[in-house]
Amino acid sequence: MMVIKQEDNIKAERAGIELLNLTDDEKIVWDNYLRYNEWELEKHKSMAQKLENNPLTDIWRDELYYEIERTMAYMDTNANIERGRPLAHEVFKEELKLLNLDINYPFDSGKLHLINNITREKNISNSWDEETCEYVYNGLKQILKAKIQLAISGEKQLHSGIASPWTFYIHKIGLEGFSYQLLSILVLIFTGAIVLEGRRNRSNKLIEMLPEKRSYIIRYYYKVAFISVASVLIMTFILPIIFLGFRYGFEGLKNPTFVYKQSFTSFTGYKHVEDFWYYGLGKFYGIRPWFEGGYLPATVLTVYPLWKVMVLSLGISLLKMVFFTILGVGIGISFSNVVVSSFMLPITSLLYLVSQRFSNKLNFNPFAITSSWDIATGAASYTWFKSVVILLISIVVMHIIFYAINQKRDYVG
Repeated sequence: MMVIKQEDNIKAERAGIELLNLTDDEKIVWDNYLRYNEWELEKHKSMAQKLENNPLTDIWRDELYYEIERTMAYMDTNANIERGRPLAHEVFKEELKLLNLDINYPFDSGKLHLINNITREKNISNSWDEETCEYVYNGLKQILKAKIQLAISGEKQLHSGIASPWTFYIHKIGLEGFSYQLLSILVLIFTGAIVLEGRRNRSNKLIEMLPEKRSYIIRYYYKVAFISVASVLIMTFILPIIFLGFRYGFEGLKNPTFVYKQSFTSFTGYKHVEDFWYYGLGKFYGIRPWFEGGYLPATVLTVYPLWKVMVLSLGISLLKMVFFTILGVGIGISFSNVVVSSFMLPITSLLYLVSQRFSNKLNFNPFAITSSWDIATGAASYTWFKSVVILLISIVVMHIIFYAINQKRDYVG
């Protein structure tokens, strides 16, 4: 269907040469643009045929290089040297040498952008203004940075539908909203339940009778809770990652991912619309809609390798686990009545879930810190730096409060 539509468009544009009363110079520009469209159509047919004839063969490299060629030509249609938008092969000169990629188009890519002048002068309905051309040019340049980096790394592009240990990890901490929220609640209730069970069966009395300071009791519960949570995380994350890695391979750690670099040192993110888009396993917000559907990555975004973003997201995940562990233990020891403590655990969980729904309106609320993966990429209301600061302060404040309560209160069943 797409091929038929493209063929019809090319026929209509060829007919337009006569209808628009173009000058000889304009006809050269128009014909050059049509040869670009025909080349793109033939490339698309050729790739589709490869995929059809080789269903069991992994030809992702061919697809990647096809996308690089295609995106470079598309970028050139929006170039304008006078306005600081050089041709794609000039922008990526060194990278193309590194890849030993010599692209020979059957058209003059340096003249593709001239078609915009004609469509504006002729008042053609789908003509682009300079602002749109600049937006598309910059967005395509960002996409090319990622694709070329992927080609240099020699890795296959990962996305949510590919079986991989890293896809599994990112699904759980980011792409599946319910997974990381459920895990946080489980840590909170599980650690609180450890303390409450000790109070119910009176085993806490054995700890109190030890010749230790009162601070030993809370340290003991912290230790037991952290060991228990670590065991659960090993079972739910580490073992599946190892299994998937041996089955599908550990490749993909160099996959390019768009991040907002300033997020790691700033309390504020970049200005964007409320809708997002995906590139690989990363999520980014657009600064304006793209008329072809979706969004293009903004120039303020930087390409990081997947492993680096995973490490940054892991830091947030660990802080959140420490936060909920201390909170669970604290609720378990802070109320003299076990029933009240038991009741506070689901209430706190509900407060957390509500805060997650309004994270963009709740400043400095540790419960409002959402997906660790989105925070690491910069696609969240809370920046990475802000999340770290809030979690660290919350952990210290909670510990001081629970420590003070522990010092003054006797444990009674």
